[in-house]
Amino acid sequence: MLEEELYLAVPAHSPYGDKDSIRLSETRNAGYICLAGSRPIRQICNSYFSEADFTPNVIFESDTTESVRNLIAAGLGIGFWPQYSWGPLTSDWGPMSAHSPVKLLPIRDQVCRRQIILMCSPHGVANPIVKDFCNFLIQNSKWL
Repeated sequence: MLEEELYLAVPAHSPYGDKDSIRLSETRNAGYICLAGSRPIRQICNSYFSEADFTPNVIFESDTTESVRNLIAAGLGIGFWPQYSWGPLTSDWGPMSAHSPVKLLPIRDQVCRRQIILMCSPHGVANPIVKDFCNFLIQNSKWL
């Protein structure tokens, strides 16, 4: 259903804030703020660190994207941010905002993206509300 890039979210006033793109290897000494290790996106990110041949310095793990966003915005570390699925950083903190405390950097020299697949079980298809919702997502997805 959706393929999205993973960006590196960095504090705008950090040493990375002046960059237009970044290699993960440039961040091997940075403090990372991540979702908990049990989350699928964390496993994806860990594979990108492995490709870049380093183990990240994870300074904080959270169960919520909001915590990740807020801690990065506070200048406490850096982390991954998916292009679509977590939504914009906020209306004031979006990557195009001139006053944003966070900057989203494309990652170069590695393909950092993930696929999100919509699956509807036979039980879900039998439920008219679930079926309508799945059809809505498919018909109105700007990401298809």
